Order: sequence, then C-alpha cells, then structure tokens
Amino acid sequence: MGALRCTIGLVGIAQPALLGRFSGLDRVTAERTDWLTRMAAVRDLALGTGQLVTAARRPAGASKLADARLWVIAGALADAGDTATLGTAAATGRIAPARGALLSLAAAAAVVGALPVLAARGAGPEA
Repeated sequence: MGALRCTIGLVGIAQPALLGRFSGLDRVTAERTDWLTRMAAVRDLALGTGQLVTAARRPAGASKLADARLWVIAGALADAGDTATLGTAAATGRIAPARGALLSLAAAAAVVGALPVLAARGAGPEA
C-alpha cells in the first residue's frame, strides 16, 4: 500500500491536472484546482513514504504490524475522508456520478483492507 500511495502522490505532484481529470473533473476545473490536487498528493506521498520507511527500518524479529500500525491508522483516516468526500461530490453532481462512486468505493476498499491491522491484538506501539 505504501508504494501505491507514493505513486499516486508523485503523479499528483507532477501532473495534478491529469489526476484531477482521472477523478472526474473537467479539464478547466482540473487545471484551476491543480494546487488542491497537489495538497492531497503530498499527503499520499507522506503516508506512503512513512509506511515504506517504517517497513525498511524494522529490526530483525520485530513485529511488522506493530511498526506499521500508526501509518495504517493515518492512511485509513485519510481514505475514510476520501470516501465521504468523493461520495458527496458524486451525489451532488460535482464529479461524474459513476466515476465518483467507483473512486469512493476504491477509497472505502482501502479502509476495509486496513481493518485486519487495526483490529489485531498486541500489535500496538507498546508490543
């Protein structure tokens, strides 16, 4: 998940209008809001980098779950916000309904994918 977040972040920083168009914005809106797309892209790059660096620095024998837990929580919170925001944008016609629903479902799937880590016992920072 960390590598995917980094990829999305880098694309959003380098080509924010492209990411905006992918999200269902028209060309003019995507170009006018490129600064907002970059803000979200930096967030994803930071979350992904945190996950990757944490995994790389994990001492031998240490629980991978314990090290990653806080990054997974942060990512799940960001994805939950994305789910609500994209769903609302689709429901109110701000972005194409089908694309907005699909993107909202993808963000929700990321939250669901984080649940096993969030629910794991003995995987907190104190473990």
